[in-house]
Amino acid sequence: MADLNNRYGRESVKLANAADRIKQGTLTLTPEVEERITNAFLFRNDAQNYLVFGDPGARLRVEQA
Repeated sequence: MADLNNRYGRESVKLANAADRIKQGTLTLTPEVEERITNAFLFRNDAQNYLVFGDPGARLRVEQA
């Protein structure tokens, strides 16, 4: 889970920096920049909302009647 936490942090910083630069007027919104911002937003949300349910390598032993 540490990798996902790190990814979430990196993408959050990218978004915050882009927002600051847009606010200051030092970043021009070209289609390429908009795509990078969109990807950062999607990657951040994916890392934030990732869930792990149990151990994928474990199996329950079920007796058959």
